[in-house]
Amino acid sequence: MEFKDKLKELMVDNNIDDIKELATKTGICFGVLYGYLRGEELPDVVNACLLSDYFKSSIDYMFGITNSDNYTNKRNNKSFVQIYKELLKTNETNNTRVAKTLGISRSLYYEWIKGVSPKMKTIILLAKHFHVSIDYLIGKEY
Repeated sequence: MEFKDKLKELMVDNNIDDIKELATKTGICFGVLYGYLRGEELPDVVNACLLSDYFKSSIDYMFGITNSDNYTNKRNNKSFVQIYKELLKTNETNNTRVAKTLGISRSLYYEWIKGVSPKMKTIILLAKHFHVSIDYLIGKEY
């Protein structure tokens, strides 16, 4: 199921039939939410977390990656970059190999180190590659 469809489903399940209401409750701009519902874009990490916390749904569930909804609002003290480095070490690989395997730019790693958040599509690819949840990869604990 695509993110836009899961978002619509979550809105129905939570009796929200107006995007403006969801915008008010989450703090996410109406126009941005409208884009999500039309399938024009995916949320960034911050907005994915806001929606996850509002709907009490895991990010993996919202993106249709899993059918089980293991929601948590806990955060660990590790950044995405720290978790990514740990995954590289644990899997005995390096950024160059991962980038080549996934078809992403090697230079993204250096942007992440500088504090640029990865795009959700990249996070999904990395989570699948390392066999971890999106929630784990962005620092939400289980």
